[in-house]
Amino acid sequence: TMGPIREFATLACESAAEGSPLALLSRRDSHSGNGATDANDVALRPGVPRNVSKDLLDEAVTLLFAGQDTSAATLSWTLHLLSLHPEKQERAAEEVRSVLRESRTADNEARAATTIVSKS
Repeated sequence: TMGPIREFATLACESAAEGSPLALLSRRDSHSGNGATDANDVALRPGVPRNVSKDLLDEAVTLLFAGQDTSAATLSWTLHLLSLHPEKQERAAEEVRSVLRESRTADNEARAATTIVSKS
């Protein structure tokens, strides 16, 4: 199941933009892929470029995919805490409704202006 994830991470390592965390890590001796001799090293496996070390690939997987579990856990915990404090939950819900009302009003105004301009 890790195959597609590692493949995506490999592509990210190969095409890392200058100055990005992966590009900076790839310049470190520990992550450069130079001198890899371990047969289990990802850099020596068929189909994986030699310039992507196992350490760099592991870092890429962490940077690219670890955040989603953290976000889900944070959101779940936030919802749990709100359920324990109904007054805070209602205050947060009202704020969301207010922002959505403002957003809808702005969207409606933008649509009306677009309609007027397109009919002119």
